[in-house]
Amino acid sequence: MREGGLSDDELLRRMKAVHSEVTVAEVAKRMAELRKAGRDAAARELHESITYRMHDLGEFMKALLQRFSRWFNTNHQRSGTLWESRFKSVLVEDGIAAQTMAAYIDLNHVRAGMVEDPADYRWSSYGEAMGGGPKGNGKKARAGLVRALMAHKGKALNPKHEIPTRRSRNQKESGVTA
Repeated sequence: MREGGLSDDELLRRMKAVHSEVTVAEVAKRMAELRKAGRDAAARELHESITYRMHDLGEFMKALLQRFSRWFNTNHQRSGTLWESRFKSVLVEDGIAAQTMAAYIDLNHVRAGMVEDPADYRWSSYGEAMGGGPKGNGKKARAGLVRALMAHKGKALNPKHEIPTRRSRNQKESGVTA
């Protein structure tokens, strides 16, 4: 165990949440054997390799998807992959990419057909973006929403597009012009 890290017992307890009893028992046995033989460096290396996989999102998702695929294929008499592509984790800093990703998330329920207007979705941050939020007037958030909303029309990269509002949309539907 590293200083400030998980004890062997805590590591094994956490492993039980995602691994079979057999796997946890094998790891416990191997760690005990290494410690008993005075091979603390090898036990620490085993401990750290498991801890790394637990705390790295990519490694965790890889293991989870592989395990689920094996279980599903066994229970449904099938073979092969279940997933189209690998899990990807991307760091997004401030800027247009972050705004566009936030808008994409806010508009998922619209694309899924759950609601017609993003403002109607209970857990959306769309209202905060349109209302200005605690840190400003909401221009950046609205711009990201416009890019994400208009992307399917090939207009997402043009910053000169009007920001659609509920009022202008209702006016268009009723044929009223400004």
